[in-house]
Amino acid sequence: KIKQVWDMDSSLMLYEARHLRETGIVHYCDQKMKKNPKPFLGTAINPFSTPASVPIRRLKQKAAAGADFVQSQLIFDIPAFEDFMGLYHQENLNDDLFFLAGIPVVTSKKAFEHMSKIPGIIVPKDVYQKFMDAPDIKEYGVQWARFLIKSLKHFKGINGVHLMLVGSDHSILPQVIKNI
Repeated sequence: KIKQVWDMDSSLMLYEARHLRETGIVHYCDQKMKKNPKPFLGTAINPFSTPASVPIRRLKQKAAAGADFVQSQLIFDIPAFEDFMGLYHQENLNDDLFFLAGIPVVTSKKAFEHMSKIPGIIVPKDVYQKFMDAPDIKEYGVQWARFLIKSLKHFKGINGVHLMLVGSDHSILPQVIKNI
């Protein structure tokens, strides 16, 4: 028996989930749910993609498809992120989406070295060097995360943060948010 294969990108998946939330019907096969699910639909974005119009265009598509919130890639380059947020506001995306900033919490030099080579993660050379020279990577990772949170508090349109471990020591997370 041959079955149809449905190829979906992230915008189409969001559309399908929104349709299901609003109608209780699975769009592609017209199956009706007994009760409509109520998901809060999210998406991800890399604010450091170039040209800068690309992530903004993708966010507009995802918002139109049904996204309720967006979570950014890890932020190490504050000036570049500020430029992105300027475009985000210029396109009034802040009216349609809640924005969660991706805050790196570095706990391991090895994980940091590996992560900095992943396409799409931009670590300025001076920031990279500070992490590599830190006598205690966990302590510096907490300091950096706290610095970012405090800095981004003043950015219009940031609705929250997502702490993302770079390493595996979850025990330091309470230190990051203490007294912020």
